[in-house]
Amino acid sequence: MAAEGFFTQIGRIVKANRTAIQNLMIVLLVFGGKKFFEVAIFKCPCDPVRREFYSWMFIVGPAITLYVLGVLVNNKTWRIVTGCCQASNGCVDFCKTRKVCSGCCFGLFEVSFRALVGSFAWLVLAFMNSIFYACAVSTSLCQEGQDSPQLDESDKALSQSIGWVLLVGSSLLLLVLLLLWRMCSSYTYEQRRYAKLYAEVERQKFLEKAQMNAGKRVDETLEMFFSQEDLKIEDRDGWKKACKAWSNISLVGSKYMADCGYTTLHEWAILQRTGKGDIENPDGDASDHDQSENVQDSTLLIGATKS
Repeated sequence: MAAEGFFTQIGRIVKANRTAIQNLMIVLLVFGGKKFFEVAIFKCPCDPVRREFYSWMFIVGPAITLYVLGVLVNNKTWRIVTGCCQASNGCVDFCKTRKVCSGCCFGLFEVSFRALVGSFAWLVLAFMNSIFYACAVSTSLCQEGQDSPQLDESDKALSQSIGWVLLVGSSLLLLVLLLLWRMCSSYTYEQRRYAKLYAEVERQKFLEKAQMNAGKRVDETLEMFFSQEDLKIEDRDGWKKACKAWSNISLVGSKYMADCGYTTLHEWAILQRTGKGDIENPDGDASDHDQSENVQDSTLLIGATKS
C-alpha cells in the first residue's frame, strides 16, 4: 500500500509539472545529441571555404530541425490548422465565421514559443562547446600531416561568451514573458487550476463517451454488413457476389474521406441506408431516381398546361 501511494504521488507530481519535465527531457536529449555530433561526426576541415559553411550548419541546422520537430509534435498545432481550408472561402472565412483569429494567433505563438526551447538549448550548448564557432571563424591553415587546423583560444572564448549571452538573455526574456502573461491573465491562480482540471476531466469524459458511441455505431455497421445475402456463398455466382461485397469495403485511397464516412465500411453502410448503391458508383441509383423524378415533374407540368 505504501508503494502504491508513493507511485500515485509521483504520478501526480509528474502530471502537475508535465511541461517542465518535457522541457527538461528536451534539454537532456539536445545535450546528448551535442556530445554525439562533437565526438562521432564533427571534424573541422582544412579548406577555409568549406570550413565556415560546414561549421555553421552544425550550429544552425540542428536548431532549425529541433524547432520544426517541436511544432510538429505539439497537438495544439493540428488543433488550430486542421480543417481551416475546408471553409467556403478558405482560412479567411474560417476565422471570420468562428471569430477565433486572435485565439489562433495566440495559439500559434504559444506553439512557436515552446518549440524554441530545443532550438535555444542547442544554440547555447553549441556555443558553449566552442569548437563549432571557433572552426567557423578560424583562418588558420592545417600543418603538414594534420587533418584539422589548430583553433584559436580567443575564438573559443568568444564562442563561450556568446553562449552565456544567449543563456542569460533567453532566461530574462522568459521571466518577463511569463510575468506579463500571468499578470494579464483573466483567471486567478486558483481559478486557473480549476480551469485546467475542468479541461482534463472534459477530455477524459469526451473520450469515454466517444468510445461508447463509436462502439455502438461500429456494431450496427458490422451487423449490417455480415447479414447481407451476398456473403452467403452457395455456388459460383455466390462466390462472385461475395467477392464484390468484400471489394466494396476494401478500396484503397482517401476517396471515401471526400464523400462520406470515416472508413470504406462506414461509407458502404451510409450508401446502403440511403439507397445509393455501392462505393464504386454511389451516384448511380441516385441519378436514375433524379431522372425519374424529373420525368414525373415534366408530365405533371404538361398536364397542368393542357388543363
